[in-house]
Amino acid sequence: MQGALTKGKILIANGTTTGYVAEEILNIELEKWRFPSGLVTLGRQCATPDDKIRSLLIDKGQMLKQDVDFTDYEESQKFIKDFGSNDVYIKGANAIDAAGNAGFLLAHPTGGSLGLVFSTLVAQGSHFIIPVGLEKMIKSVTEASRSAPGIHKFKYSFGRGCGYMAVSQGTVITEIEALKLLTGVVATHLASGGVGGSEGAVTLSLYGDDNQIDLTYDLLKSIKGEKALKGWKKKCSQCDFKCTYQEV
Repeated sequence: MQGALTKGKILIANGTTTGYVAEEILNIELEKWRFPSGLVTLGRQCATPDDKIRSLLIDKGQMLKQDVDFTDYEESQKFIKDFGSNDVYIKGANAIDAAGNAGFLLAHPTGGSLGLVFSTLVAQGSHFIIPVGLEKMIKSVTEASRSAPGIHKFKYSFGRGCGYMAVSQGTVITEIEALKLLTGVVATHLASGGVGGSEGAVTLSLYGDDNQIDLTYDLLKSIKGEKALKGWKKKCSQCDFKCTYQEV
């Protein structure tokens, strides 16, 4: 990552988790609630309005100014065609499993940015980093991929129907890997869930020397109370996908 920041290219795809990653990498403040392209909110899969913040493109540490739509083939290829083995693509996932696979819901007809850049990433051996919370752990991503028939093949759908892609060629970074990188502690996932704003919480047990534990405690304490992202969705009247759960 450090080499790509100074000498290479980094593409940060739209998403809730990647918004936080972008702020840390670029030392900027981002309207993170405007960064997702699709999201799960109000109990359904929805798209965000057209004035969303699109994927962030970084070349030799400088964020490119143009607002490139990575769901457009020609626009995406202008940037991705020169990707090499030292360049980085960062995209959050909708699911992970214990085998290290990541699952992605595909709501765009061409698979969104992942559908348009994935083959280049694999062919070039580029770094594919997948930051994702442990609350998205499922039994098997490959099994899930076989059970997702496609965008328009669901009889009923609460929100937009989706395809699904299972990926094994990326580097998954959960809370466990993140804490190991940041402070050196060894984390074990004990439990998940909660109520009253802690619905996506995970409970971890941490092991390390006194300095590592103190550093980790201070780090986690500093982010407690982080303001939750609001669910900024497109109005049903503006959506081109008519699901079976439309608002009146």
